[in-house]
Amino acid sequence: MLGQKYDKHVGFDVKVKTIDGFQGGEQDVIILSTVRTDCNTSPGFISNNQRTNVALTRARHCLWILGNERALVSQENVWKTLVLDAKKRQCFFNADEDKDLVKGIRDAKKELDQLDDLLNADSVIFRNSMWKVLFSDNFLKSFKRLRSEQKKKSIIGLLYKLSSGWTPKRIEVDLHCGSSSHMLKQFKVEGLFIVCSKDIIKESRYTQVWKIWDILPLEDIPKVAKSLDNIFASYTDDFIKRCSEQCLEGKIEAPMTWEKTTDIIKFKNIDNLGNEACYCDERIYVENSKVEESFLLMKFYSLSPVVVSHLLSDRNIDELDFPFEVSDEERAIINFSRSTFILGRSGTGKTTILTMKLCQKENLHHMALEATYGIKSGAFPCLNHDKEHEESSNGND
Repeated sequence: MLGQKYDKHVGFDVKVKTIDGFQGGEQDVIILSTVRTDCNTSPGFISNNQRTNVALTRARHCLWILGNERALVSQENVWKTLVLDAKKRQCFFNADEDKDLVKGIRDAKKELDQLDDLLNADSVIFRNSMWKVLFSDNFLKSFKRLRSEQKKKSIIGLLYKLSSGWTPKRIEVDLHCGSSSHMLKQFKVEGLFIVCSKDIIKESRYTQVWKIWDILPLEDIPKVAKSLDNIFASYTDDFIKRCSEQCLEGKIEAPMTWEKTTDIIKFKNIDNLGNEACYCDERIYVENSKVEESFLLMKFYSLSPVVVSHLLSDRNIDELDFPFEVSDEERAIINFSRSTFILGRSGTGKTTILTMKLCQKENLHHMALEATYGIKSGAFPCLNHDKEHEESSNGND
């Protein structure tokens, strides 16, 4: 592909060959890819001394080596020496820490129509960004349905700016719609609107993050805002206040952080009379929220057996109003009776399939209980799983 792309450039040609194919030949610049090696396995072909000798002696002026650092230094050989020497001479570059390399990777993804790969917090453009960005399944599905490559590029460009601390000047981004107005932001891009909000996650410290809920036309925003009203209404006043705080460094907004010892409680628990009873952690809230709220939160919190049981609490699996559509191919995988290995890029439906499959299995379990003991699945409300939740929580601490 590369050779064909540049075969008509005067005075410049690209030859793509294996190491064996370059035996006896030279080029001014050599780009050597070792990316097929895996840090969890042996270095493979790069362990062969003869091939290593050929690979490292084909360049007249410049040699670039692409690979996984951990894999290349995993054994005491010439590759480890090369990596250490490159670091010593300041010729070692992490692809996701060099702006030019990040731009090159981003441009290559655009050209190869692999923009969906960039939409996760660990992708090359977001991994080391100032702000962590979390994407909902609704957003990933909406993004995938877009036909215009230009719109996709513009959306990713705006998200990258947000992750870098960009703040719009003289542009109103607060969303004035429903009771979610105090949390939601909207950013216009190519005739559509990115709907997002600030949140706080707990890692080494409590840190503000961006949560991207959806990308949609203006007329569809009220529906999304309404679906999020109950979720935001369940936040504590202190949590909302902290989400709204800003840390401006010149023209850049940096995420606020707090020590891990700080007592930041996200959800308030409401009793049957509508009064604030006590505070609950995030997992308990997901397990006891309304079904439609649980679906919206699934991307951001663990889908435990208790949550699945809750989703099936009062209705059959076929009656559930899932916030996603299932294709015929996905339906075939869901109905496949044996163990399944699902592989795909971000936004291709892996979470959708696994969610439906888990719900289907849990539903069969409930049906078996009812058939065997004559007990309705509703007799097992998620609030009765205190012991299971406590044991699981202790195991995750």
